[in-house]
Amino acid sequence: DEVCQKILSTTGITIDPVVIQLRKLLDYHCPRRLPHTQSCKIDSFQHHHQVSRFIYSVLLKLLKTILKDCEIKCHIRKGIFRFIQMRRFEKVTASELAVGCKSVKIDYITLVSLYQIIFCDIVIPLVSMCFYVSDTAQFKLRLFYYRRDDWALIKKPFMDNLCSRLLLPVTVDSKASGYKKAAKLRLLPKDTQGVSLRPIMNMKSMNSRMELKCVLSILEYHKQADPTLLGASITGGMDEIADKIHDFKMKSNFNQYYSLKVDVERCFDSIPQDRLLSLLRTIIIHPEYSVYRYDTVAMYDKNGDIIR
Repeated sequence: DEVCQKILSTTGITIDPVVIQLRKLLDYHCPRRLPHTQSCKIDSFQHHHQVSRFIYSVLLKLLKTILKDCEIKCHIRKGIFRFIQMRRFEKVTASELAVGCKSVKIDYITLVSLYQIIFCDIVIPLVSMCFYVSDTAQFKLRLFYYRRDDWALIKKPFMDNLCSRLLLPVTVDSKASGYKKAAKLRLLPKDTQGVSLRPIMNMKSMNSRMELKCVLSILEYHKQADPTLLGASITGGMDEIADKIHDFKMKSNFNQYYSLKVDVERCFDSIPQDRLLSLLRTIIIHPEYSVYRYDTVAMYDKNGDIIR
């Protein structure tokens, strides 16, 4: 009813509320890919054209009066497909979607407002309600659409395993137990061959970034004070790797050198948390640390040299 009132106030067109059997339309255009299995594979997603047809079929039943105009009808269908095909972080405005529509019944300004209502109040909530939309570790910014019931089967065994070993449920006594806030968890499909998901914790919702930076500063202090703590490990990124390789080449007399890149399967999941904490207790030996933040300001002359 709210959407119908918005369209009426914007375009002057009356839209009668209708009852739509979403489940029947969803099963017809986007049939389930995992009816009897819990295998997590990227090929269990719904194709873009399937999702677009489902949304378009809902709009056909909901906006019969408006979509009698063949020009608007065709243009909205193209706009839906463009919207569903968008990659992560891509943006589009209602005016961009309305460009090229040459309807004689509705002027351009009203058409832009209509597109705003259709996509913000109908299309986006409909996608959010029926699909889990995610990028993947293999295809980066490309978005995949999983039916909600399919995604529930995909994530259940992984979440059961993760909750039994690493995660704790949020309870009323969480603060009393020493846990400050909860982090949002997102599961990222890893590859087309595997059956695993990559857990990603969103720490931005927590006020702990500064605390984590302080912990990192403490570990950096101990690293500089006693480099032997890390053994052969490298934490400085590619620059430190390049320095290590250069030092090795200067000390050796080999004619050829080979590098080997290894990816440890389920590395994060296989880390023994108790062992890691006991190791940190042997490194962080002081009861208190003082961490200072500062900024430096320098003046340069015309040649780019620092003026002292």
